[in-house]
Amino acid sequence: MTADGTNASAGGTNVGTEGTESNAARTDANAGRTRASAGRTRAGAERTRPGTMLFRQIRAEWTKIRTVRRWTLTLLAAAVAMVVVSLLGASGGSVQHAGGPEAPPPKGPDGKVVRDAFRFVHQEMRGDGTITAHLASLKSLVEGEAGSKSVPWATAGIMVKSGLRPGASYVALLSTRGHGIRLQNDFTHDKAVSADGTWLRLTRSGSRFTAYVSSDGTSWKTAGGVTVRGIPANARVGVFAASPPHTEMSRRFGSLSILDAPAHAIGTFDNVTVTGAEPGGWTGTTVGEPLPEFDPPGAPPRTPLVKDGSSVSGGTITVTGSGEIAPEQRGMDLVQKGLQGALVGMLVVVAVGALSMTSEFRHGLVRTTFTVLPRRGGMLVAKALVLGVTVFAVSAVALAVAFPIAQSRLRSSGFRPPGFPSWSLSDPEALRAIAGSALLVALVAVLAMAFGAVFRHSAAAIAVVLLIVLVPQILASALPLGASRFLLSVTPAAGFAVQQSQPHYAFTADMCLPEDGCYPFSPWAGLAVPFLYVLVAMLLAWWLLRRRDA
Repeated sequence: MTADGTNASAGGTNVGTEGTESNAARTDANAGRTRASAGRTRAGAERTRPGTMLFRQIRAEWTKIRTVRRWTLTLLAAAVAMVVVSLLGASGGSVQHAGGPEAPPPKGPDGKVVRDAFRFVHQEMRGDGTITAHLASLKSLVEGEAGSKSVPWATAGIMVKSGLRPGASYVALLSTRGHGIRLQNDFTHDKAVSADGTWLRLTRSGSRFTAYVSSDGTSWKTAGGVTVRGIPANARVGVFAASPPHTEMSRRFGSLSILDAPAHAIGTFDNVTVTGAEPGGWTGTTVGEPLPEFDPPGAPPRTPLVKDGSSVSGGTITVTGSGEIAPEQRGMDLVQKGLQGALVGMLVVVAVGALSMTSEFRHGLVRTTFTVLPRRGGMLVAKALVLGVTVFAVSAVALAVAFPIAQSRLRSSGFRPPGFPSWSLSDPEALRAIAGSALLVALVAVLAMAFGAVFRHSAAAIAVVLLIVLVPQILASALPLGASRFLLSVTPAAGFAVQQSQPHYAFTADMCLPEDGCYPFSPWAGLAVPFLYVLVAMLLAWWLLRRRDA
């Protein structure tokens, strides 16, 4: 009995041990399944992280754009079109140079070409000093108009200039016929200081010049100050007068007519006093080349009714002058002329941008995309990034190849120094224009893609983009100047301002014409307009994708 009981007890113990081991095994199995489930959960979490999801979407979009043969061929066609059209545009004109080598134009203190022609009545100033003058009258006379017309930028005033050489550094406080009193220096710096006032004063202390304006010669108001280091201790000081031509413009669809008539400014000064000047009289000098007389073709030469000159009688100085003191602004922007292919290439990539989105809706592929990658906004961003970067790279390479060849063509056609600047890829303005043009093409492609998501129809998306990008470029040369500038300010066509190589100075008589490649905005400010269009279109596309079924 005892042995049997012991055996039974041992058997029970063995059974209990086996049960415990079985439970432990089941526990280990459950733990393994739990770890596997946790692993799958972590893997799912990894897949649903925004960064990981966006990377997968970008990779998927890149695969699409490089494997769809017609899109690749279209991008290559756009690159070829940019090069070919840029070369054709550079071959569309020529300049004839007659009479031997041209004299180099004057250059200002910063090395840029300037216009520096006026009548100057002056004497020598040594060191610090002050010039004060009362501008008794300022008249503007236009040849053949008998006083019926005037030039708003006809000027007369006081000046301190480093010398009589055209392009020499200067500071001037001047009155204009239509733009008030202004403080200017070194051709590119201008500040409106007062709407009226007939007494002018300019004080020098070292390299610091301070301007004052008064209406009665007793109570003076500080008008501003500038620091100019290019004027030596011994300088010329005096009164001057200058006037650009009187310009009349007629714009019709496809044609532009500009008629210039010679004009003179006549300034009458009294109570002119100078401290710090050497004892001596006044000397009258015509600085720079006078403006040519504008006779109609074939007409006999005529004697101008008014000539530049000056007179000093008692305490009154009368100065009659023509010409301008301003930066030179060429009528043709050679950088922009060498990048004309960007517009044609842009029209080609618009189709790629629209089709990259609408083809997914047409073939039903968007349902698969949204099933695998449910973040619709992420898909839109991925498409924009891949399309934009690809188009930018293709456009930048094409324009970088076309630009130096186009510039060589232009130089061989007569657009060469000293009459015209010489541009190369090493110039910052040229690099900015090339990179900015490529960025503009990329932005328009993304805009077409966003409109493709909005309309879900290729023709509609392409038509809208062409309407707001191409049509303003065509109408700009036909509408009145004010309407043209407005149109080029509020449409994506404003982005072409990035191709400008020369700034437009509002304080000159030059007209900012779209035909000459002049836009209302500065380069980067103009490029911001199409960027805003893209941003709004992307937000609208994202909102509609979330609300509508695939």
